[in-house]
Order: sequence, then structure tokens, then C-alpha cells
Amino acid sequence: MKANGKRSRRLHLLYEGLGALALVLCLAMPARASAVSAPIHIANTGGEGVFIRPDPNTSRPAIGWMPEGASPDFHCFVWGQNINGVPIWFNVTYNGVTGYYASYYDDSSYHSNEELTAKYGVPLCGSPTPTPAPTPTPAPAPASPSGGSTLIYGIVDANGGVYFRNSPSWGDTSKTPGVGVYTGDQVQLICGAFGEAYGPYANRWWSYVQNLSRPSAGRGWVNAHFISDGMPASQPSPGETTCPATVPGAPGGGSGPSSGGGARSAFFWPRLSPDDRPKRTPFLGVADIDIDFPAWSSGGCNPLPPVPLALPESVNTLAGWSLSRLAPVYFLRNFPNREQQIDNIILFDPGSYSELDGSCDDTSRPSVNSVLADWLESNTSAELLVMTGARSEDKDWHGSPKYTGLWNFYFHDLWPLEPSVRSRAIVCDYDGLLHEDVLNDFYQLVRATGAGFRPDNGCPISDLAPGPTRWSP
Repeated sequence: MKANGKRSRRLHLLYEGLGALALVLCLAMPARASAVSAPIHIANTGGEGVFIRPDPNTSRPAIGWMPEGASPDFHCFVWGQNINGVPIWFNVTYNGVTGYYASYYDDSSYHSNEELTAKYGVPLCGSPTPTPAPTPTPAPAPASPSGGSTLIYGIVDANGGVYFRNSPSWGDTSKTPGVGVYTGDQVQLICGAFGEAYGPYANRWWSYVQNLSRPSAGRGWVNAHFISDGMPASQPSPGETTCPATVPGAPGGGSGPSSGGGARSAFFWPRLSPDDRPKRTPFLGVADIDIDFPAWSSGGCNPLPPVPLALPESVNTLAGWSLSRLAPVYFLRNFPNREQQIDNIILFDPGSYSELDGSCDDTSRPSVNSVLADWLESNTSAELLVMTGARSEDKDWHGSPKYTGLWNFYFHDLWPLEPSVRSRAIVCDYDGLLHEDVLNDFYQLVRATGAGFRPDNGCPISDLAPGPTRWSP
């Protein structure tokens, strides 16, 4: 069956708001509309296909059938029986049979009636034929980007056109025909920002772009789901900067390193030679403030930095990878008055038992265990997120992860605490993921969390990594 998490959520809200209208529409048999060829296919039926019904519900026997992968001729859509959270039914013709099927069993994606029509060209049954965004003419050669920027990418998944947004929010659009992007367009990325989640991976990164293929479209906000840059969800394109507040629609205050006192996240780097740095992670470019090893570590197990370390009080998220796992703990030890301001600590693949045993994680006093437990207990908004891969899994000879290092040196003092405290320590495990790729694939999580966007369901998802396993001590 079709995985419909995002679809059921977005349509449930729409269903409540338009319930009365939907009921009227789905009770009326529409007049036969002209057929539309839309890029929608029967999907996620487990190979069984889907029935064509005489009405937008399952109350009467089927009158036809369509196999998995079929793309019928589309006439219109109505609101009908809610199937697993999706109340939309398409009126179609397939092999000479005209009737309805539930949109739960296809690969379409939309947030509203208007978006469905704009994206696929299929009108609401019984409504006048809408004036959709104009059919794209062959795109002219892209104009040269201003300033010589190389941040130029193609647009995907926008066959019916996607309107520009006025801000990083899906509902914030003027719906001006032709003002937006189409599949195949080339756009220049001007800057970006975190905003409302969109798409199957809840992508929260939005880019403010200029359409080079269709200069008359101008500039606007596009969710990164539609930008073919090869990056995981909620991560900017390489070299893309955060939009300042002066950009139309940008979140106020900005969130880049230049925002000074407005910085919300800090990332501590371990000691690395240039050759050892993760290749897909921007060095000194992970968080609003990046702190290199010599600035936070005095060597040995001394928790005090070599020079006073001052982070703006606006910082709410601390993160480290590998050996710099200790830096957020040292910060809490050195600045106990900041416990209520630090709401998030993110540790990327801290290490194995053999690396932690006998190290500063083991010998520091007060212990890492007690510092983290005291912080989680005293700050009821705090969340510890540990992203693990092959190194921290500590697999036994059967190949099962045991997380021995984490249990002994990071979670031990959480055991006697209330479940409400332990549940805010979250492990997201990506089975067998290489140590550097835990950071490569998810480093943008640091800025997103600092900006107030903790990952949905606790664990982020990346096309480049295995699906996560979530657990709490």
C-alpha cells in the first residue's frame, strides 16, 4: 500500500476546512469533461492495481480496473470517500471505461485543490475550466547570472508548473500564471533559508531564485525539493548562503555567521588535517558559528578553553562530531548558567567503546554522564540527539548494534530518571554509515535545529543514508 504520511496530514487539514463544499461536490456526478493527459500513475497497490468505481466511494461494485503503472485519461477530480486519509478521487477513462478511482493509489502530490489543478492540469469536477499557468514554451538559453554566480541548477518535478512563493512557506503565493518554474528550467540560487516543510522528505530548505530560462518570471522562493542539486533534504546547495533579512520574504534577522548576536547554533570541530576533513561538509561552515579545535580545546582533558569562549546568548544549539563530542559537555560544565538557554545538543557519531574507554569521556569529573543527565533534567525543553553510524554502533559478533560506548559513558546516569527525561535523549542510527558520512549527510541539521526546526519524528532522512532506527535510553 501507498505510504501516505504527508498526504494524509495535508489533506486532513484541507478536508476539515472545505468539508461542506467537498460533500456537495462529491455527491454530484460531473458532466463529462475533456480528457487531460497528466503525469500521474497508479502506484503502491502492491502490484494488484486499482478498481474503477461508478461513484467516488466503494459503496457499489467496481466497473473496471487499472494495473499498477497505468496513466489513464483524466477528466476532473472530486472529494469523496476518505481512503487512508486521502479524500480525493479522480474521474478518468481507461480502456473505454469511465469512472472514479481513489487518489490514495497514485503517485500524485499536492496540498490543495488549486495546486492539484496548477500542477497536473486536472480541474475540480463541476467547476469552470480554470486558467492554469500557461503551457511552457521552449525555454530560451539561460541568461548569464549576475555577479558570475555558479549556483545554477535545473528544476525537476514541476511538469505542470510551480508558482513562486513570497516567502519560505507553501501557502504564501500570489498564484500569478507563468510566474514560477517548470521542469527543465535553469535557476540561479541567490540565497536560502529554512521554512515550512514540503515533499516526501519534509524538506525545510527554500531557495530564493532567479529563473534564467524565463526571465519574465523574475525571482521568488522555491522549495529545494524542486531543485536538482543532489543534496539531501533540508540542506542548502554547496556554497549557498543564508538570506539576510533584506531579501523579500526572508525570515527576520538572518541566521548566517554574519548575524553576530542573532546566531543560534555553534559547531565544534575536532583536530583534523585538511586531508581528513569530511569531503562533503563545508569546513567552518556547518553552523551559524563554527569553532575550530584550537579555540575550544586546551589539550588533555582540561575542560577550559585556551582563551575565553564567548557564545552569544542567542545560541540554543551546540554540536560536535567525533572527538569534538566533548565540546558541548565542556561548555555546559564551564557555563552552568546557560543550561536553560541550550535547548539542543547534537552529537554526530561520537565513537566506539574502545575509543571512549579510558579517554576524557571516561575520566572527566563531573562525568559526561552526569553533566548530560543534569542538563536534561533541569531544562525541560532540552533534547540530546545522537546521530550514530558504524563506529558508535559497537556491533557484536552477530552484527547487532550494542552501543556499548554510549551506554557506559553518555547514558548511564539517565537510567534512574523519569521516562519524560529519558525520552528527550534520542539516538538516530543509520546502520553501517561511515563515520565521516554521518556528518556529510546530516550536517545541515545543526542550523535547522538552531532555527527551531527539529527533525520530524526525531530522526532526519537522507537519500544518501540508510533509513534511521530511533531509540531512547
